[in-house]
Amino acid sequence: MEQQPSSDAGAHQHGCELGDDCSVRQHLIDAAIECFGQNGYEGTTLEAIALEGALSITDIHMHWPDKLSLFLSAIETSASRRATALVDQIAMPPEQKLSLLGANLVLPNRDGHRGLILEACQQGRHSPAVRARLRDFLTAERGTLASMIEAGKASDVIDPSLTTDSLVVACLSFSLGTNLVLSVGEPELSRPSRAEWDRLVVRIMRALAPITMPSDPSVPS
Repeated sequence: MEQQPSSDAGAHQHGCELGDDCSVRQHLIDAAIECFGQNGYEGTTLEAIALEGALSITDIHMHWPDKLSLFLSAIETSASRRATALVDQIAMPPEQKLSLLGANLVLPNRDGHRGLILEACQQGRHSPAVRARLRDFLTAERGTLASMIEAGKASDVIDPSLTTDSLVVACLSFSLGTNLVLSVGEPELSRPSRAEWDRLVVRIMRALAPITMPSDPSVPS
């Protein structure tokens, strides 16, 4: 029977004193996010995570009974950090938020988050526990994307005739799909530069704007 770990989101949000049990737990989760994100679930061992975190297997087993439980905690913590980052963008103007959203769809995997979520998608096909944790992450992500899109519609940045649901699915598919392709590491599929990506994002955002019909000269004003 698969283990369900306790919530780790609170530990990250409230912080821990350096050197205490909570700090050790969070340090191991950080190491797990990096290892799972870079090497996948099957390619990661508890020994590798302990080495990455400069701790021991005993430290891991003090908090998790097995690798799956630690993997679930890593997904939860990574999702919590992602949600916090998106909430921090709420006060931005709609145009800036949408531009930042597009830029974030494919960025270097600096903290293992994207690789971890891709691995969770893979493992979720076989593990109900991983699937449930991934569903929670995607539900929160959909809610945040929907609010950003609705704000764009209200500000005439996005055509209101485009359904929010379809745009949310498009954003999620584009983000996960792009990073999946780039994770293969083929030389022919090198990651675009930030400048190249910014130009593409601007073009996409323009395509989502309300369509302005040209005036008909035969119709009197």
